[in-house]
Amino acid sequence: MGKQAEFWSESKNNSKIDGQPKAKSRFASKRPNGTINTHPQERMRAANQQEE
Repeated sequence: MGKQAEFWSESKNNSKIDGQPKAKSRFASKRPNGTINTHPQERMRAANQQEE
């Protein structure tokens, strides 16, 4: 295995997923009225409802 592959393998195996997420609400995409999409599952369910 080459040095670059060894480095990648080590960094992959040593990665930590503990702690706070890096995503911040101030960077979230917002609609023109300032709201954000906080309940996407509800929206998707409503879009898939069959109208009779």
